[in-house]
Amino acid sequence: MNFQKLLTDLDGCPDGCADEYAAGIVNEVSRWAAAAGYPDLVREYTPAASRIEVMKFLAACVEQTEEPDAMIDLATAAKLLGYKPAGLRKIVAATKAGKPGPTIQYAQVGKGPIRFRRQWLDDFINVVRPVKARPKVKHPPAESKHGFDNHLYNI
Repeated sequence: MNFQKLLTDLDGCPDGCADEYAAGIVNEVSRWAAAAGYPDLVREYTPAASRIEVMKFLAACVEQTEEPDAMIDLATAAKLLGYKPAGLRKIVAATKAGKPGPTIQYAQVGKGPIRFRRQWLDDFINVVRPVKARPKVKHPPAESKHGFDNHLYNI
């Protein structure tokens, strides 16, 4: 069941028919939940429903039907962590090589796609702290060597 599409459709529905349309969504999701084995999501048939209540209901549906152990691909994991995919791939490569720095737990079979679990991403977030930028230090001018007078040149 595509709950995101249902939410988008509900948002785009004109105000005059929103209550009936929202009720249709509740009834459709309830039939699906009964068939798919989610008894907590089953609601009684209703001819009208509040748009806000249906949005809350769909949020609960997403929460209950989301698989906690589902594997997440590299691009999605990078987006969740706030990295670019290439940056996360570098962290994985450094982890694989045993280099010092941030490490992340991942799964990869052979040369297949790199995957992550949500828990591994949470662990990575809790361990990695942002590095504070060091202030730039002005170095004194270099001493002259071999008879050159550095203050006469733009160095």
